[in-house]
Amino acid sequence: MPIISIESVSKEDLSCIIKDDPDFETLTTVTAVLEDARVTHQQTMESPEEYGPGLCKTSFWLNKGEVLPTDEKELIEFLSEMHLSWEPITISDY
Repeated sequence: MPIISIESVSKEDLSCIIKDDPDFETLTTVTAVLEDARVTHQQTMESPEEYGPGLCKTSFWLNKGEVLPTDEKELIEFLSEMHLSWEPITISDY
């Protein structure tokens, strides 16, 4: 699903906890609006299910020394190239 916009990015430094693999140290969580992420109209006998933009989140590890782009367009491109698994967020989860 293509990313429309980035809502938030949080990073958690876990280098002091993860001693087994020194290359991974930062758990990064991104919340974004993705195209076709939620059902907007249920399927009926006359029409198929329709999808629209929805709020989603994903988490991934950053390698030691790896830096996220600060520009939103570059960050969207960076995340799109990673082929991440996005999880839809309901308003009650947010």
